[in-house]
Order: sequence, then C-alpha cells, then structure tokens
Amino acid sequence: MRRVSDNFKYERLGNINDGGYIAVSDEAGNFSQSKIAYSFGIGGDVSFDLALAGRGYEIYQYDHT
Repeated sequence: MRRVSDNFKYERLGNINDGGYIAVSDEAGNFSQSKIAYSFGIGGDVSFDLALAGRGYEIYQYDHT
C-alpha cells in the first residue's frame, strides 16, 4: 500500500490486467463508509469485485451485454 496523504492511501485490488484497479482508502483501509460497491461493464474477470467482497463490501454488478 502506498500513502497518498496523511489520511489516504491507494491500493491495487484484483488481477494485474483489466480485472484489477487502484482504489483510494482511508487509514483503516476502507474505500467507502457505506460498504457498497457498484461494478459496471463486468466481464470474465471479477477479481476486483471479489477482493472488495472479501473485505465485507456488498457488490452490485451490471453489464448490458
């Protein structure tokens, strides 16, 4: 994890390619106070979503295809 400022950090979650993304978290490692995440345009790799779910987030996925 790398520090962005005194109160925030960024962290890569998910696989190395398109399945993973960088997210900004607070000092406790939380990305959102609501613990809810929306994922749009999902494909075959949902490793980012699974990483958030593993941290207790409720994930809502949507793909129009």
